[in-house]
Amino acid sequence: MHRYMEQCETEVTNVRAVVHGHVRIPRMAVLGNTFFIDTGGWMPGGRFTFLELETLTPFLGIEIPIPHRRNR
Repeated sequence: MHRYMEQCETEVTNVRAVVHGHVRIPRMAVLGNTFFIDTGGWMPGGRFTFLELETLTPFLGIEIPIPHRRNR
């Protein structure tokens, strides 16, 4: 999270890419070779973001409807 909050674009050495989740952000972000892809697809109104691993091309804005739960 520190890397995202500080907008650190320094590349992580000796790796092609680092992919982060668990820090929900409004849009996918790429800082150096670090990809932040948790765009809240698991939440109502969120969107899933996927990466094609060979090219690291993002597939953005995929929305999957999540039904609202009712209290029983």
